[in-house]
Amino acid sequence: MLENILCVEDDFISQMLIKRLLSKSSSVKKVHVASNGHEALEFFKKLLVSNDKPNYPSLILLDLNMPILNGWEFLDEFMCIYMPHFKDTKAVILTSSIDDDDKKKAKSYPIVIDFITKPLTMDMLEKLKEI
Repeated sequence: MLENILCVEDDFISQMLIKRLLSKSSSVKKVHVASNGHEALEFFKKLLVSNDKPNYPSLILLDLNMPILNGWEFLDEFMCIYMPHFKDTKAVILTSSIDDDDKKKAKSYPIVIDFITKPLTMDMLEKLKEI
């Protein structure tokens, strides 16, 4: 499940740390990065137009608090527009938020399989392989 991942994160240092951690996993083959929800939607739009199935991410690591288009707004648009075309893609909320309301809201999205508080660790990544 972790072979192809899209990391949607606005903080450059967090992006680099996540990419470094993912590169250490033998199951991760490719990591794509988007700096906000709008860039992530554009990524899926390009995949859909090009029909580039080898680059379809199986997992989205999604920050919630981002400029331009936040994680919730991304999920709303993805569910309406792209989910029918990327049915096997799942999302994990990867955030600094510890708000119980955010955790409850995340459960309302069928695409979201987990809610993780930053930072991502190798143990967390191993757990995601089992989901």
